[in-house]
Amino acid sequence: MSHATSRSLHRARTIAAEELRTHLGGPLLWALVGLAGLATATVHPTALIPSSGAAEGAARLFINSPFAVAQSLGLVSFFVYSFFAAILAGRAVLRDDEHRISELLRSTPLTSAEYIAGKVAGVAAALGLALALHLVFVLWLVQLAPGWNPGEVRGPFHLAHFVLPALLFAAPGIWFSAGLAFAVGARTRQPMLVLAVPTVLFLLTVYVFNSVPLTGLAPAAEQALMVLDPSGLRWLRQTAFAVDRGAAFYNSAPLGLDGTFLLCRLFTLGLPLLAVLGSIRHHRAGALSPSTRRAWPWRRQEAAKPPGTAAPSFRPLGDLRMTRRPPGLRAGTWTLLCAELRELRAQPGIHLFLVLVLAMVGEFAAGAEVDDGPVWLTAGGIATGTLPVITFLGGLLLLFSTVESARRATATRFDALLYSTPVRTGALLLGQGLAQVVLAGTMLVLCVALSLALLAAQGSEWVEIRPFVLVWGGLLLPSLLLWSAFVAALYALVRSAAATLAAGLGLLLLSGYQAMSGGATWVTNWTLTGALRWSDLGTFSLNGQALALNRLLALGLALLCAALAVRSFARRIPDAIAAHHRRRPAGLLRGALRLTPFALVPLAAGGILAARIANGFQGEAAAERARAYWRQNVATWEDVEPAAVRHVDVRIDLEPRRRSAVIAGTFDLVNRTAAPMHRLPFTVGPSFGPVTWTLDGTAARAEDRSGLHVLTPRTPLPPGGTVRAGFAYRAVFPRGFTRNGGGVEQFVLPSGVALHTLRDSFLPVPGFVAGRGLDADHRPDPPEDVGTTARPRRPAIGAAIPFTTRIEVTAPSAYTVNSIGWKTAERTQRGRTTVVWESRVPVRALNVVAGRWAVRRKDGAAVFHHPAHAVNVDEMLNTLAAARRRYADWFHPYPWPELRLSEFPDEIANAQGFPTNIPFSEGVGFLARSGPGARAAFTVTAHEAAHQWWGNLLTPGDGPGADVLIEGMAHYSALLLHESELGPQSRIAFATRLETRYTEGRRRATERPLVTSHDAGRPGEATVVYDKGAWALWMLHNHLGRDRMLAGLQTFIRRHRTSAPEAAPGLTDLLETLRPLAPDAAAYQAFLDQWFLGIVLPEIRLREARAVPAGPRWTVSVLVENVGTGTVDLDLAAMRGTAAARQTVRLAPGQPRRVTWSTPFRPEQIVADPEVRVLQLHRERAVAPVGTPSSS
Repeated sequence: MSHATSRSLHRARTIAAEELRTHLGGPLLWALVGLAGLATATVHPTALIPSSGAAEGAARLFINSPFAVAQSLGLVSFFVYSFFAAILAGRAVLRDDEHRISELLRSTPLTSAEYIAGKVAGVAAALGLALALHLVFVLWLVQLAPGWNPGEVRGPFHLAHFVLPALLFAAPGIWFSAGLAFAVGARTRQPMLVLAVPTVLFLLTVYVFNSVPLTGLAPAAEQALMVLDPSGLRWLRQTAFAVDRGAAFYNSAPLGLDGTFLLCRLFTLGLPLLAVLGSIRHHRAGALSPSTRRAWPWRRQEAAKPPGTAAPSFRPLGDLRMTRRPPGLRAGTWTLLCAELRELRAQPGIHLFLVLVLAMVGEFAAGAEVDDGPVWLTAGGIATGTLPVITFLGGLLLLFSTVESARRATATRFDALLYSTPVRTGALLLGQGLAQVVLAGTMLVLCVALSLALLAAQGSEWVEIRPFVLVWGGLLLPSLLLWSAFVAALYALVRSAAATLAAGLGLLLLSGYQAMSGGATWVTNWTLTGALRWSDLGTFSLNGQALALNRLLALGLALLCAALAVRSFARRIPDAIAAHHRRRPAGLLRGALRLTPFALVPLAAGGILAARIANGFQGEAAAERARAYWRQNVATWEDVEPAAVRHVDVRIDLEPRRRSAVIAGTFDLVNRTAAPMHRLPFTVGPSFGPVTWTLDGTAARAEDRSGLHVLTPRTPLPPGGTVRAGFAYRAVFPRGFTRNGGGVEQFVLPSGVALHTLRDSFLPVPGFVAGRGLDADHRPDPPEDVGTTARPRRPAIGAAIPFTTRIEVTAPSAYTVNSIGWKTAERTQRGRTTVVWESRVPVRALNVVAGRWAVRRKDGAAVFHHPAHAVNVDEMLNTLAAARRRYADWFHPYPWPELRLSEFPDEIANAQGFPTNIPFSEGVGFLARSGPGARAAFTVTAHEAAHQWWGNLLTPGDGPGADVLIEGMAHYSALLLHESELGPQSRIAFATRLETRYTEGRRRATERPLVTSHDAGRPGEATVVYDKGAWALWMLHNHLGRDRMLAGLQTFIRRHRTSAPEAAPGLTDLLETLRPLAPDAAAYQAFLDQWFLGIVLPEIRLREARAVPAGPRWTVSVLVENVGTGTVDLDLAAMRGTAAARQTVRLAPGQPRRVTWSTPFRPEQIVADPEVRVLQLHRERAVAPVGTPSSS
């Protein structure tokens, strides 16, 4: 090595060592290490892996497998490291400018390459140290820490399982953010642009690389996304997690790196390297000193003066308006505000942040969907939907701009001059703070303008500004004020830009994690993340009071932080002795007492919120009452069959403004057991007030067993005997505040009413309610069908036996009230209307829905809707009428005169198929945007209408396979209706969506055969019940033939509609009903063995497709193989445009076959299963282009 090279390396090492010492002595690096460790401890080690959450007895994932470690390190490096690495690297050169070191370095032999290389090496060493410490923590946490993620399994220890993911996933992503930020800082000397780098990367990774669906893209586009994603998470999800490969694979298989991943890592490492090399060239051109940087466009005109320009003339001294009096608060604030705004306008990073915020609003508008389809945008939907991302970006913008504003005075040495002026400290801070308010206001005004333009593009009827003023002005602005005041107070306390940035970023990330993990409440959720649900039917009817207190708390804390900033701001170097005295307990106490008046408002608002939450229906007191209900009653009453309801007569007086209802009614009960009943138990809801009881008209005293009211009749109720139980109470729906916003399923609100008798019934429930008082972590595994039952089988939904109803509801006359059955009476008196609904056809559940609606009717169907939500009413009404007509022809005659659909506020996004009266939330169907391949309004209406037959007229027994007869059958019915009303292509599009949901959402380790599926609420089970269930029934439909299938379904409903609870049908009963209709008994059984009794998933591959001319025709051949499981009969189609020539082939797994047939045209491609009749994995890959002898 030559002497010159040795000296060059020595200089570079010196720069690197100094850079490393700087970071070791600063707060950013250690804040990064702490946050990375905290994030690792809170992120579930197998969060992205499909096989996570396996049930007892199934193979479980190792938390120290390479896939688990890779996803954990990838997530943490993306969420935490990207921001800190960018700040550490991007400020490396800027810090030398601030400390006036750059000019000194230019006088030394140090070259640009040595300087840049040393800086980069020092930053890389600091980040490498952080990653190494993080990796040591991960090793301890995953391998040794006791009690971390109890129930998870640790596999054999392999050091490579930790080192390789760190080198392949974490390190490249960290370098990508650090290298680009360093290059931007070195070239532009703009701190705001440096801070914009990780923000852009964060948004791209979240909203592009990992939000675009894993299926449906062209192969080239998918590969491009995997290559460009610096985190590597899209590649990991696509190649390893898109389809559940089972716990055994994830526990033992290597990561399986391929060419796409190597290209991704090459891009991730190479682009920052090129950027850093470019900064060396820029540095050589004279960019070491900030005085030589190019002026930004809007400053060039001021900077450039033509030669020969005359010397400026000076205005009279009096024009400066100088005075001996110090400027007042208003004058000082105005001067500082104008100066700050000029500086903010000159920052290109500010403009970039504003563009990013607008881009996120546009992305929300483009990506908003329901049921895999686009939606009509509403002003309230945009305002609440974009609130989290605007809050996050606005918080970053205010954090960076506030710190930059405070740092700028020190960096330019202007602080000594500024702080020596007679301008008040309050004016200094208020001027800077108001500048941040103007910046936030500008951001919101631009967002409103863009949103109004998007709404106007849909039509003038959608344009509305009030929701933006309310949500962004009234709710978001206090959050931004609080955040700006907090950052100012923090900087005033620590006097360090690095420490302020570290603490601010940490708090933003922790606040986001707390909100997303469900740990936030109205007291702590200052960003309102996940707390808001917009409804056009009424503005925040459910959470209005909680919102007001939360915003009062935020404003009070903002004022407290502002006062703290003024008290703590030091305009001169403090005297050490005085500072020591201030830090003593007495000094701290005096300082705290001075701030006490500012703390009164947040303390009062926070205290009221905490008390209302604790006493609300989601608070700990309600949870403890539910647990007490289970503890006190499960052993005594769980296996006791209660008296069954034969008739319900109830009177309801709704008071929407008070969120309450006065309810009185009677149950006609019958003893269906073989033994006398000495006591009659009833479960009352958590929203009930005191309940008064009667038995056969005589007052009865109830024993309250923590929510189970037990009545004792004067004489035991004999077998077959009847009694009329009366009840009366006042209920509040819901009672108290929610914990953190969100929605509820039952409510009485000014915006609307939705009550029902499923899950926390608004009426008393005879008997003990199994599962009440048990949270999701303590529920038993679902039962399996072993051929016997320990007690009579109950229906899967609703009451033990059907009952007739009479429901009388009184409400303000502005409301229309719908319930089940026929409307037999209606009268209005003194501004209140009373309606009576009766059902002489027995039902198992009932509901009451009320709203201020318009109504449309057609052919025995009716849609009750909010007047502003008429865009989809025609489609929904036509679908409802068609469903009523078609389903009655296909399955069983509809026994009621009308089928209604009633819109309710979007306090929860769902729809439920109650008899005759289907409640629809406004966000489901009413705002769906129909188009080619996306008919959400049609699909949801068809599905819920099908529950009139599958769930109501035919109610299965509560056991394995029951959900398939309810939800799978509803989807199957929707498939039939798609094809009959909209044509085969609509059915194909819907079936393809169901297939995609199933293949992406299934949990291979825990999936059960359809006949044993149970509890659709468990991870991975819902897609089996809904989507695979519908597919299996559709394939059975094709196997038997349409006429045989529909005849069998009619027989099934007719045979089991009035079954007793102990004879309630199951999925196996349906299969046995259809068996005699099968033309081939052996083939029928083989079909059941695969799709209902077993678990198979074909995966078709086509290759070596050729077409050879044979006279006027073409001979086509292709090698086809089922690389999945199951034997299937499959259509192959040789396609040219819309022309197709088909050939059917039977494929067994792992047995490739060469298939040959003749076509009248030269085909372009061969498609497997063109009519979408066989459920399969990776359908998009079952296509092969056709070659010819000349092309081969």
